Amino acid sequence: MGSQVACKHQVSKIPSGISSMKNEEYWNKRAASYDEHVITEYADANEQTVSRSLAYLKGSDEVLEIACGTGIMTLGIIDHVSHITAIDISSAMLDRLREKTEGRYTNLSLMHTDIFDHEFDDKKFDVIAAYNVLLYMENVSEVLRRIHSLLRPGGMFLSASDCVGGIDNADAAEKRRRVEKGELSFVGFFTPDELAKTIEKAGFTVLESENIHEGTPNQFIAAKRI
Repeated sequence: MGSQVACKHQVSKIPSGISSMKNEEYWNKRAASYDEHVITEYADANEQTVSRSLAYLKGSDEVLEIACGTGIMTLGIIDHVSHITAIDISSAMLDRLREKTEGRYTNLSLMHTDIFDHEFDDKKFDVIAAYNVLLYMENVSEVLRRIHSLLRPGGMFLSASDCVGGIDNADAAEKRRRVEKGELSFVGFFTPDELAKTIEKAGFTVLESENIHEGTPNQFIAAKRI
């Protein structure tokens, strides 16, 4: 599959700070070096995230990917689904993804926005993915309810997230430092079990929950909309 990449340049207003200017500025600054860091530190986890996700994807699926970043996961799954709408609050991250994909895919749309964009109100997706972003969402329960509302009955929610609750290591300390210095507005310090239960409370049945990273747990979760 290959061709034009559509892009919308607007960030909607949302309830509690996920797309604050502070967060957008932070991720814009990280965009240039993001791939190098993530591919180095999370190479195996990224591969597992893609391979585990593929087990739940079909060629007919319409997918919404939240916080797509530079498209590391996007490019891993795009050839296995019908269409991906990839959204992010960081224009710089989207620029990196556009550079990788421009002219190559007919089944990819890029949007500079968030999940609360009213453009999605009348749409339903087969799959919604949120890779490595839930811990940065202060309103994660509200986000999960929104995800539930945008999925077709029986639709899948796929996620991978660092779970730093109860973790005392350099990674957890660095995340605390970034919040204390005001670089990030929020980091959620939840455990894998706490995250799975939060997803279940939003109206999902968790089908798979597995740590895929040595050191700081990076929990892959596949959940079905009830």
